[in-house]
Formats: sequence, structure tokens, C-alpha cells
Amino acid sequence: MIIDYLKTLKIKLIKLYIQEIIYLHIKSCLLSTRKLKNKRFFNENRIIFQKIIFIKLTLQLLENQQLIILFLFQLLTKTM
Repeated sequence: MIIDYLKTLKIKLIKLYIQEIIYLHIKSCLLSTRKLKNKRFFNENRIIFQKIIFIKLTLQLLENQQLIILFLFQLLTKTM
């Protein structure tokens, strides 16, 4: 049950991660075609990068939690 929840959460985070990367790519293409050097665009890109890094770290934490839960479950079943 917990592992299923973690898997579902992981899938949602991966989708969000992909969306943010696509958004960043589209935005950078627009910037390069229009040659926009506006500070606001760079700040938005920085925020998107921060979101991507946060999502990536969260995915790593979820992976670690899932491994720990599996390990503990195996220990629990072996002792019973």
C-alpha cells in the first residue's frame, strides 16, 4: 500500500519534471528567436531551474524511501 502510493507519487513527479523541462526548452527557444534580453525572462528561467532541481531531489528521496521500506518489509517478513 505504501509502496503503491510512493510509485504513484513518483509517476506524478516525473510527469511534472518532464513538463517543466519542455516548458524551459520552449521558453529558451523563444528567447533565442526573439533575442529578448529582458531580466524578467531570466528570473523566470531561474525559477524553473529551481523547480526542476527540487523535483529531481524529491524523486531521489522517494526512490530512497521506497528502497528503505522494501528493505524493512523484507526484514520484518524474515523475522516472523
